[in-house]
Amino acid sequence: MNKLDYEFFDHKNEIEGYTGQDMFDIEHIVFMLASFALMILFCVFAGKISHDSVSKYLKAASIFVPVIDWAKIIWESYHDVVVYDGSLNLSGLIPVYACSLFVYTLPFAAWGKGKPREIALSFLGTLCIFFGLTNFIYLNVLNTYPFFTYASATSAVFHFLMVFTGVLIISTGYWRPTWKAALQAEIVMLLYSAFVGPLNYYLNDLLNVDYVDYCFLYSGQSCPVILHDIYKLFGEGLRPLYTVTASVCYTVPAVVFTALAIGASVLKKRFQKKLANR
Repeated sequence: MNKLDYEFFDHKNEIEGYTGQDMFDIEHIVFMLASFALMILFCVFAGKISHDSVSKYLKAASIFVPVIDWAKIIWESYHDVVVYDGSLNLSGLIPVYACSLFVYTLPFAAWGKGKPREIALSFLGTLCIFFGLTNFIYLNVLNTYPFFTYASATSAVFHFLMVFTGVLIISTGYWRPTWKAALQAEIVMLLYSAFVGPLNYYLNDLLNVDYVDYCFLYSGQSCPVILHDIYKLFGEGLRPLYTVTASVCYTVPAVVFTALAIGASVLKKRFQKKLANR
């Protein structure tokens, strides 16, 4: 039973009394645990999934994932501008989040060839899992919308698919991780930051605010760990240096998740070898 009086497709302005109480509430926790259990179960049986099936999934995902993401953006923007006679939420609804890279790298992984495909797969198997897992656990949309709403449901599914896709290409052996994957994933992030970083500065100047912070490249103020502390260390006068530093800092999770991917691949081979020797 809903704790508040709202409908699934209600906009945030139509939900009275919600102040983020569903974050880490029972619905959120059950969803996370069920999803993790599903991931583990999937990994056990991943060996039976052919590479051709993975390829078909990536091609399908390159179409339906953008639809999921952009449909939500259009839906919320329509309500903001038309229904409530407001303005576009330029500080929160432009698809240039770190997680938005999932949308932009999928076509290269699904349809590309050579280096572009290799680099895209390296991102999906490392930083994509990191970004998806971080936002899957700390589902930011729950600060604004209850769990059983369209906005929260699409966000939860989107971030679940980020993790699932990375796990899929690793557990099936479709992508074989090497240490250069960390560098390739960071290259993707650096190229992306070269666009998103200046965009943050432009939007803050345009709106006369200081809170537009896509990818945490402006001040890291909404980052749960470290980056905002680095910004405070530099101070406003050295903000451009902070932006460059923050871009480079994504190398750390890239290396960590590359190590995890390599470790998972090694364990998978050993497990399959033991099964074959029985």
